[in-house]
Amino acid sequence: MRLLVVGASGFIGGHLLNGARGAGWTVFGTAHDHPGERLARFDLAQDRIEEGAPPDFLSDGSPRCAVICAGVTDIDRCRREREATRRVNVDGTLRLVHDLNARGVPCVCLSSDAVFDGRRGGYTEADTPAPVTEYGRQKLAAEEGVLAAAPSNLVLRLGKIVGDVPGESHLFTDWLELQQAGRAIRCIRGQVLSPTWVEDVVAGVMAAVRLRLSGLFHLCAPEAWLRADLVRRFLEVVGGTVDIVEEDAAAFGFVEERPLRSWLDGTRFATRTGQRFATMGDVLSSFSSRLVAVRGAR
Repeated sequence: MRLLVVGASGFIGGHLLNGARGAGWTVFGTAHDHPGERLARFDLAQDRIEEGAPPDFLSDGSPRCAVICAGVTDIDRCRREREATRRVNVDGTLRLVHDLNARGVPCVCLSSDAVFDGRRGGYTEADTPAPVTEYGRQKLAAEEGVLAAAPSNLVLRLGKIVGDVPGESHLFTDWLELQQAGRAIRCIRGQVLSPTWVEDVVAGVMAAVRLRLSGLFHLCAPEAWLRADLVRRFLEVVGGTVDIVEEDAAAFGFVEERPLRSWLDGTRFATRTGQRFATMGDVLSSFSSRLVAVRGAR
């Protein structure tokens, strides 16, 4: 399999790049902000794919697929800079998809639980989206365009993605930094997450590519956590104490409201792929073990 990862310098894209290479796939990656020796520069807002992808990937007839991980995910920025972020998240994404489809390359587009209003949670693929943020509206517009562009395209909706490597940019690292600084960890009161380990996302994307899935699926672990309860479990496993402060969303000064219960039901994807997901207990235990190893090496 030959795989193009657009946005390979990001958290999910970087793990996907490494996971696919480790599986023996031929992988090409692009990046906007941090291109390097192994990543081609590609600006989703304005570049065309022939500027970022190797020519043989675009013309070769062997099995190929592109996974689009790039995009602006800052919810408040999407509200403040509607036009600029829409040029990336919608216009640029769809231009890229059409360019790739025209060359016979199917696309996997990563989307978000932000397409739902978060009033009840447990959303399936059959539920009608109703985004309450500009970011959610942009992701929904991209989903619709991707699915309309070609029957071979795939949209994978994700929830909150976490990692087990301290220092990487994800939720547990943020909490660790607050705990080490003796600062309270603030949580939106009543917010429920469906956290999924990034390596399970990688495994899911690769399984979807191998199986040539198309259409719309929710790729997420089956657990749903009250955010404050997940913090408590995090502190139990990692060790140490810090105040956990639960406040209404209005106290955070967000530009856009935050859905409270937008977690996804991933049963359909798990059934089609046979994938099993790590528990948050397992992910946190791995995070703690890695943290001990890092501290011991200093």
